[in-house]
Amino acid sequence: MNVSFHIPASILYAPFLLLSSLLMLSSSIFAADEFPSTTWTDLGGNSSLKVEGVNETPGRGGTNGSGHGPGVSEDQSAFDWKFEAACTALHESCEHQAEVMCPGVEDPVHGLVYRRAAGTTEWETVGFDCRSQAQMPEVEGPVFPGFTVEDVRRLPIVAPGVVAQPSPHTLKNAHTNFVAEAAPQQFTVDVVGFTVDVRAWPVSYTWDYGDGTASAPVTDPGRELPMAAVGERTGTSHVFTATGDYPVTLTTGFRAEFSVDGGPWQDVPGTAEVTSEPVVLSVWRAVTHHYADNCLVNPAGAGC
Repeated sequence: MNVSFHIPASILYAPFLLLSSLLMLSSSIFAADEFPSTTWTDLGGNSSLKVEGVNETPGRGGTNGSGHGPGVSEDQSAFDWKFEAACTALHESCEHQAEVMCPGVEDPVHGLVYRRAAGTTEWETVGFDCRSQAQMPEVEGPVFPGFTVEDVRRLPIVAPGVVAQPSPHTLKNAHTNFVAEAAPQQFTVDVVGFTVDVRAWPVSYTWDYGDGTASAPVTDPGRELPMAAVGERTGTSHVFTATGDYPVTLTTGFRAEFSVDGGPWQDVPGTAEVTSEPVVLSVWRAVTHHYADNCLVNPAGAGC
């Protein structure tokens, strides 16, 4: 024998109605005719929308006629607002819940309303409200969030190579030439569905010589010297005044620009710094001796 039961909708939604009543009671400090509502900005989906500013009043006699939207008597410009369809927030059936909670509203959307103080991250629930589907914006897809120097710093920018002349040994009180082997780099990344091309190029070089001294940022990467000229002073050379092993580190500053989906190139303010692996130099001292003859004449002489 098959037995079927019919459960009235009022029973099915009783817990939800109770929650609604409790939330309305908790927000009784709000005046029902001062609730910010109908300026919606899509945040990427139909069920999570934000209210911007103060506008028409749904509550009693407001735009939606639901009669149960809470209002506010304080300055609402100090708050951010968010509307979320209750069927998403409470895992209910959107269609049936909206019909029960929003009688008389055409194509209703019933939802929870949240607010948070500007500059904070915690949302508080202030009540329920009804909207018609006509008031909800069409989803136009995600909005490009922008591209900043922090995004550039997360790119796998290859640190420039470091050339030292002479190397791996150099002399105390002599000029050691340093060169940054840097080049422009290009990347393509996906940002919330947008194809973003990024061009980065080196603009500054800072040398830490490992002996307690460092250079100011310079724009010259340096140049390699022919063998006969090694030891000469250059714009990027350094003189070590003590013997020892010194890790020389290069930090390169990169500027960048980006293009979204093949659009125009846009500058990224700021500089992304990339540090190269240290190059260890052994600094030796040179000792000079004078001899009357050479090793051919005196094979047993010092240094022969």
